[in-house]
Amino acid sequence: MIVKVLRYQVRREAAAAALEATRVFVDEVVRKEGGTAKYEAFQQKDDPARFTHVMTFRTPSAEEYHRKTSWNKAFAEKLAPLLTAPAATEELVKVE
Repeated sequence: MIVKVLRYQVRREAAAAALEATRVFVDEVVRKEGGTAKYEAFQQKDDPARFTHVMTFRTPSAEEYHRKTSWNKAFAEKLAPLLTAPAATEELVKVE
């Protein structure tokens, strides 16, 4: 399994637009990506302009497919003008 975390912050006045774009995107991922084992997005409680996505892919090819989908590209295009800085992605390793 491949586990990644995506974090980003948008302008405060753009939080509602980012939230709606995120909801639409996560819905598409869940419905259309069989290789994505889990995809969740979170909005920070004390700062609604901060978001975190936690994603788990079954295989490297599932992750690659996710990156190349039209809905991922559309989400990135909607989000880009709202961001205060580039989004950051980190890969996690499960502690055994």
